[in-house]
Amino acid sequence: MKNKIIILLIAVCAMSCNKFLDEMPDNRAELDSEVKLEQLMRSAYPGSNWFAVAEFTSDNIDECPHWFRETDPFYEELFFWKESQTPDNESPGAIWEHHYGMIATANNVLQAIDLMGGPTTPKLKAIQGEALVVRAYGHFILVNIFCQHYSPDHAETDMGIPYITEPETTLNPMYDRGTVAEVYRKIEADLLEGLPLIDDAIYNQPKWRFNRQAAHTFASRFFLFYQKWEETIEHSTLALGSNPREFLRDNYLQASFPNNSPTTGMEYSRSGHKCNFLLATVASAMGVWAGAGYGYIERFSHTTMIAYWETIRARGPWGPWQDIPPSGNLPRHNTFIVNSLGFQGAMNRVMTGFFPYLFEVVDPVARTGYWRSVHVLLSAEEALLNRAEANVMRGRYGNALADINHWVGNTIRPPDGRPETAIIKTVLTQQDIIDWANSFEFYKPTVPTPKKELNPDFPLLTTQRNYMYLILHMRRHEFMHGGMRLFDLKRYGIEVERRMIAGTGNVPNEGNPDPIVISLYEPKLIAEKRSPKLVIQIPPDVISAGMPKNPTELLPTSPYTGQIAVPILNH
Repeated sequence: MKNKIIILLIAVCAMSCNKFLDEMPDNRAELDSEVKLEQLMRSAYPGSNWFAVAEFTSDNIDECPHWFRETDPFYEELFFWKESQTPDNESPGAIWEHHYGMIATANNVLQAIDLMGGPTTPKLKAIQGEALVVRAYGHFILVNIFCQHYSPDHAETDMGIPYITEPETTLNPMYDRGTVAEVYRKIEADLLEGLPLIDDAIYNQPKWRFNRQAAHTFASRFFLFYQKWEETIEHSTLALGSNPREFLRDNYLQASFPNNSPTTGMEYSRSGHKCNFLLATVASAMGVWAGAGYGYIERFSHTTMIAYWETIRARGPWGPWQDIPPSGNLPRHNTFIVNSLGFQGAMNRVMTGFFPYLFEVVDPVARTGYWRSVHVLLSAEEALLNRAEANVMRGRYGNALADINHWVGNTIRPPDGRPETAIIKTVLTQQDIIDWANSFEFYKPTVPTPKKELNPDFPLLTTQRNYMYLILHMRRHEFMHGGMRLFDLKRYGIEVERRMIAGTGNVPNEGNPDPIVISLYEPKLIAEKRSPKLVIQIPPDVISAGMPKNPTELLPTSPYTGQIAVPILNH
């Protein structure tokens, strides 16, 4: 129904006419037992994800004009911050429907538990806890994609999203969007009620459900975004225990798989890894953009320009990115234990390869079907970096440095005796962080660096800023291609300006004489702090049904003309 606000996907929530509201419309089983409720909760996880929408909206992407053959309007809308009109399995509409779908499932389970007399058994208590955390997570993703980021200065007036706590029983229900502050308060209430009830014993495959480590890591993210630093530290610690390194990824094992092979993504997202707290199989093209199918969506790319000067190949306080060939008995040495995959010629792209490429065949004769991938939704590395940031905000720099060094020691390859590797550090001091931050000028679109100006809605001391330049750099590396960067841009008020990168992926610091040219759009295309451009518009069907849309900014008409070409001569 085109004029209906599409929120819930469960059939019981939408009857065709009022006379059926008091009776079951078909022969589906009633939710009247632990077994049925637990089985229903298995379906309470979204089949679509927000990674692509957030990633292509962020500053991890440039436009490559020599790949204008790519005309997919979905990615063009995201990159140019237009309202999305193109149907796609990863579109804002899909995010909206799938996350409200998981909320609907949770609400039906919670209602059924109430009708059964409440959570009277340990298993019912665990199911109730999972349903509450699922409901909180669904609303959390929606409010951070479709609204401004939480800020004490603005949250009481910024538009939120409908917080649904009951199954739908009427046709065409109308919902109030409320405010961001109201949504956050309700998420907190659901989390605090649900977390103590989570019990991993009820799960056959805990990595695909909100197990305790996943739930506490989600809580650490929520409280980090809520600027409740002590709660962030508490929940990160509950997820990681007393020895965080026990749960971090085995990067040497990951590096043993070729990064241009489908096995790389499959290994990264394997449920057997302690670091992977929550996984989801979703309809997604990320496996063919940032994984083994790396020949897709060439026009919009994580370019060598971004990689070498800002992200996964930029100089860190641990040293410069190096790729030293084998010598004698010594193997190839990359600065990072798990090296990135670069294309410098046919494509202008550097990727991690961490997203598996799966294909669901629908018609074996026509060889058609759906792209799918497995996404790591919550991980030990996130819990660690959340805690490091919260400790910085509390001025506990020693604790923050300890967590930073857990990550560095697990991610950076130590020196191997060759002189070139001697400069690599796997243990940092506070002075290393300060010196690294001070070694860069602030980022400019034509002279990029990893250091971008921070303008959050909370005060930052000089030392806190230096730590946050690094932690945001580490987060950009850890969550590359996974969309988290958009949230960090919004949290820290980081300005983004769109640009075009001419030529292929050759880079000056490798001695290539060909200049790399950055072109800025004219008129400029910039998203400042709290810009509506970084807030994804709610789906068109929802707007047409009467829900207030997000504020918008007038964008220049496309295509852009009059580009300003600025060559990069040094770094």
